[in-house]
Amino acid sequence: MLQSGAAPAAAVDNGTIGIRPATESDFFHLNLFPGAAQDLSALITNRTAGAITVQTYPVDAVSTTKGDFAFASREDPRRKVAGWTSLLGPSVTVPAHQVVRVPFRVTVPVGTEPGDYSGGIIMQSPTEVGKVSPNSKGAVMRMDIVQRQGVRIYLTVAGKALHQLDLGSLTWVKNDNGLEFFLPIHNAGNTILRPRATVSLPSLLGGDKLLTFDTPAALLPGASVVLQARLSAPAIVEFATAIATVTSEAPARQSSVEVRYAPLPLLAGSVGALILLVFIGWRVLRFVRRARKALKRLAGMDAASQVSPMPQGVAEPELVPAGLVAAEPVSAVVVAAEPVATGPVSAGPVPGGRRANRIQSSQKRFK
Repeated sequence: MLQSGAAPAAAVDNGTIGIRPATESDFFHLNLFPGAAQDLSALITNRTAGAITVQTYPVDAVSTTKGDFAFASREDPRRKVAGWTSLLGPSVTVPAHQVVRVPFRVTVPVGTEPGDYSGGIIMQSPTEVGKVSPNSKGAVMRMDIVQRQGVRIYLTVAGKALHQLDLGSLTWVKNDNGLEFFLPIHNAGNTILRPRATVSLPSLLGGDKLLTFDTPAALLPGASVVLQARLSAPAIVEFATAIATVTSEAPARQSSVEVRYAPLPLLAGSVGALILLVFIGWRVLRFVRRARKALKRLAGMDAASQVSPMPQGVAEPELVPAGLVAAEPVSAVVVAAEPVATGPVSAGPVPGGRRANRIQSSQKRFK
């Protein structure tokens, strides 16, 4: 049972009235060339004790937000299958406990692009007028019930098939429900695709995860949907790369995203520990540098304190207390007595004086 508006649809029977293909078990499947047409029939069954008049009309197929097949509303524009389908009349009366054949024709316009097209034939029961009643806020409301059932039409227009599936960016969010992944996909080809998707998450603490996305049974050409997968019990800390893989009739595609999160207290503690390690390392490096400089200064002082050996025969300098003048060492000189010539002695000074005599005496001694 479907209400007006787009909603999941199928060939159904609510126990009182139903619609189905005359020559197939579930849906209509057509293969036509551009410009070709085909006549078909739907069967409407009435299991009630009275006659029922229902409205019949064609609609195009649409995709729900989850990518499921749905029928467009009666008021929506009829462009493709709905625009190419014609019925004999807008309504049909079905006698009690009878089956009525509803013929229709599908004509594919010339120049139609090849690919898969979808739509359906809708059978809508008379509107049931609801009762007037106030709601919780005091406003008066009335709910009318519109029941409609449909049978799908899958039409393939002959030509070159294009299988193409485009992926958006893989994203994630961690919330009270766990770790959720989101992946937009779009059927960019001209054929119906049946996608299957998984996401792999290598865990930092071990135990890799492989999640399965919720995927539609079929994705119509031009349709888009956001796939969703959930990990209900994620790890406390995660630093990994999640990779989503999508397979279908189109070539396989992949999308990846970095997953990085940690509890705030643990993150704050890690940052504090890192700062402490950096500080300790800086202190150790500073100590090592100072120690090296001190060792270099000690080595220089030791080198300066060492005295080079004096040449042989040279007396070492004598240390004299401050304020005193060192007396020059005087070599002991023995003056040999020699005969002195008699005669008058010059009263003038002897060149060199007493020091000259000492030098001459010293020279004689060392000869």
